[in-house]
Amino acid sequence: MTTSRAAALMRFGYTERQANFLAIVAAHGGYFVRRHFLSYIERGHGAVTVDFLRAVLTRGHVLASRLRNHAQVYHLIAKTVYAALGDPDSRNRRRHELSAIRRRLMGVDFVLARPDWTFFASERDIVCFFTEQQRIPSTLLPKTQYAAQDGSARHTTRYFAERFPIALSPDGACVALVYVDDADVTDAGFERFLRRHAALCDHLSISVEVVFLTATDGQQLLAEHAFARVIQQSESAPTVADATEQELLAYVRTRHAWEQGALTGLRQEQLDVMRTRLHTFRGGAADALYRSWQSDGDATVRRFLDQRRLDTRAPRVRLIVHRLPFDYRPFGAWKTEGC
Repeated sequence: MTTSRAAALMRFGYTERQANFLAIVAAHGGYFVRRHFLSYIERGHGAVTVDFLRAVLTRGHVLASRLRNHAQVYHLIAKTVYAALGDPDSRNRRRHELSAIRRRLMGVDFVLARPDWTFFASERDIVCFFTEQQRIPSTLLPKTQYAAQDGSARHTTRYFAERFPIALSPDGACVALVYVDDADVTDAGFERFLRRHAALCDHLSISVEVVFLTATDGQQLLAEHAFARVIQQSESAPTVADATEQELLAYVRTRHAWEQGALTGLRQEQLDVMRTRLHTFRGGAADALYRSWQSDGDATVRRFLDQRRLDTRAPRVRLIVHRLPFDYRPFGAWKTEGC
């Protein structure tokens, strides 16, 4: 099937299959190896692969780099290709450190392993899915702010800055959030990833697969420990859907008073009650309720509870450890070839 993105690349002379593959690579890191193309076309080595590699190299769209261990990596660098896909300034065109390249190659492995899932091709597509289709406030999405390079006070906000794959299941009932493990020796990186996405997971009404993608043996326990600390602990806490209207009204009013500094004259026992209310409900759903209440007042609490209780698809977040069968040991030094 020709996607609109692939159709934009066929004007360069690529076949439908070649264009589809390049569109995948452009969206998911910009790097690929020969094995990826073979997996995509479901064939062994042969003239089809040779013709494709010759085409991307002679057109100057790809840079080939041979590594010290004789592995060859291809980098899609042509601005014209990314421009045809609507992203001429894609950061995937840039040269990356070996660890980042390894993660990007692993991401392409995962995309090719789930051909029936819909993978989001850009930051804009991801944000639109969560904010417009899933009605998640943008304030609950993981974001990173980058300062302007000219030293000014301006900054750029990027959502899902890791650029790990995010996909929707064929039936639309589950979203996969992928973390790409780079042979981590601790769970600190995965835990940070989970905490950045915890509010989003908490507020989604569809199921969530948190995929720990690794090419290293022995990482299962590392992933499970971090997941248990961040996600399973959060799921065991009280939720706004379980609360009464009176409890939630007390929560939002107390939070408002706390943020406005309206605490003068309160006794210590009253302050303790306020702290208890503020800590009873945590996570994205409570934050969303509070923001709605600030805009629409007390009536929003009843509407919020009615909507949450009508939705029988309670959020379900589960961990999937996906072990890749490929060798992603440290690559070694570069030796650049091709155009």
